[in-house]
Amino acid sequence: MFHPTILSHATDLAGLFEPPAGTAAAAAAGDPEIARVACEVLAEARDARTRWARQSDVLSMMADEDWCLCDLHRRRARILLDHWRATGMPRDGDALLVDRCWAALQVELDDWRDFRAYRAERAAARGVDDADCHPSRRQWLAARARAWTRWRRAQAARRETTTPRAAPLRFRVG
Repeated sequence: MFHPTILSHATDLAGLFEPPAGTAAAAAAGDPEIARVACEVLAEARDARTRWARQSDVLSMMADEDWCLCDLHRRRARILLDHWRATGMPRDGDALLVDRCWAALQVELDDWRDFRAYRAERAAARGVDDADCHPSRRQWLAARARAWTRWRRAQAARRETTTPRAAPLRFRVG
């Protein structure tokens, strides 16, 4: 049974998730597949230490003024936080919804952790405290794009120097 906190968000749930690619294939999955996935989700959701660590990360991400969290991710995070505050641990029906919200936020949290590392690197390079360094998300993205470009160029240069060149073919005439 769903917890009342989760049900209070039921009107918002349809807009929280985009249908995955290959929805027809996903809809064709039978009950055994759904049961298997549900059992996996419930087994993972029972680990309290992981859940509380996630909660602190979500709270920190939402409180970070330098990280611009979009409205959709903010709504998903609120659902998770409301649920964690109300129950601490998921009930069977709640676990599926919480896991779905968590999966949707995981990429955003990974990006935010990288942003925090970037902010710390930038603060150390300037010799200031992390709290006094306020890069924007746009600056972080630009820095990561430059790093990616440098990495790709280094990979291309490495391939060029390590790839043996074939000897030119000699043709005989006559």
